[in-house]
Amino acid sequence: MRRYFFISIYLLVLAGCGNALEKKLDALPADAILEIATYDGSGQLVHPDILFHNDTFYLATTPYPFYNDKLENPCFYKSTDGINFTELSPGLNPLVPTPAYDHNDDPDLLFDSVSNEFQIYYLETMRPDSQNVILLTSKTGRTWKKQTALHYNLSQGEIFILSPAVIRGRDNTERMFYVVKGDSTNHIEFIEKKQTWEKTAVQKIQIYYPENFTPWHLDVLKDEQHYYLLCNGFYGNPASFEESKGKYTLLLFQSDDLMEWKFVNTLLDCTDIGNDCHYVYRATGLVSDNTLALWYSYVTSEQTWRIGVKKIPLL
Repeated sequence: MRRYFFISIYLLVLAGCGNALEKKLDALPADAILEIATYDGSGQLVHPDILFHNDTFYLATTPYPFYNDKLENPCFYKSTDGINFTELSPGLNPLVPTPAYDHNDDPDLLFDSVSNEFQIYYLETMRPDSQNVILLTSKTGRTWKKQTALHYNLSQGEIFILSPAVIRGRDNTERMFYVVKGDSTNHIEFIEKKQTWEKTAVQKIQIYYPENFTPWHLDVLKDEQHYYLLCNGFYGNPASFEESKGKYTLLLFQSDDLMEWKFVNTLLDCTDIGNDCHYVYRATGLVSDNTLALWYSYVTSEQTWRIGVKKIPLL
């Protein structure tokens, strides 16, 4: 009897966690543009990554004022409502400085229940020599430790990656998804973590893109039944990046095993945002009770970068 009692308590705790997120997402506006203070004073942000933990929203993102990547350094914010974000303490951001040359980019945020700490993975891009996947860890969100999770030697022809996104699967294994940038095509793959992240542990996925679609940035999330891939990209050749900017869109893919991904629908493009939108960029999200809440980045017609929120029903 005691065994069943503890199982019942465990299920009630899980249900309570789910209800907390469900209530928070219900209270979110259906459509909003965020105003977040940045350390550089611009208020321009790109590449958001959202986390819901202990009844609080946390956000990792980077400034990107007028495409200035020297300021693209990871920042960390909190919010009780998913709309109004502030620093955990004044002057916390940026968490790391700009590298010696080139730039930082593409943060991904999670809370590791095993180590009981916040984790932010991001790219330290130092072309033409190297690219590092950096891991920041913190118990409190205020003091962060830095270590290199992966190193790519670009000068020796190793791959160039975009938008790493880490997810812990239902088998309790961590996987890091990312886009590999190619000369004529891009593709998505992942590394399965053993004791550490090893580049030799790469696995290919099977994904069914719409015709002529090129993946660019991504995020991976899950609910009780499925995994979801939010894939930002464009229709065209990645070699024609400048020409493809106006064609950016955000697609949704679904999987039951993280290996095979089926296209569901187009989630978001500029027609869903309004006349001020030039193109849509990377997005992140949370799922509860068949509702997908998106925190997405986009650039305006005046070349300023913003983050918006939009709720979309999952059919």
